[in-house]
Amino acid sequence: MEKVSAEIHFKPMKIAEASAQNLDAMLDDIALQMAKGMDAMMHRKINEVTKKTGNVVDGKGAGFSEDLFLEAMDKMDHSFDENGVWDTPTIIVHPDVLAAVQARGLSAKGNRRLGEILERKLDDFRSREAARILVG
Repeated sequence: MEKVSAEIHFKPMKIAEASAQNLDAMLDDIALQMAKGMDAMMHRKINEVTKKTGNVVDGKGAGFSEDLFLEAMDKMDHSFDENGVWDTPTIIVHPDVLAAVQARGLSAKGNRRLGEILERKLDDFRSREAARILVG
């Protein structure tokens, strides 16, 4: 993790001008600065980790495609509950990409491929869980 900070500037004011509303506005500004700093840090860290682990899918500027999405899904570790129900991941994308994803969806072939990926990932998940239980 990295240090995240915020700045606050106090202007001289008369005690009579100090109010809860002024204090709330200053605190809101600090909270917004901290949130922006934490958001930027988390995105940097996610990018660093995914590059180190080889989990980056580079479309080389081609934009969203079903193949890129499925490649990303295949590179990810996935979690499932005790009944084998997939815990769908949170995927962070640019708003323009989100619109393309929502508009297109997956083709029948893409849905089949995703099903195959998830079956394999479920097997991997069960193997990891079994190993963890044996060690634990």
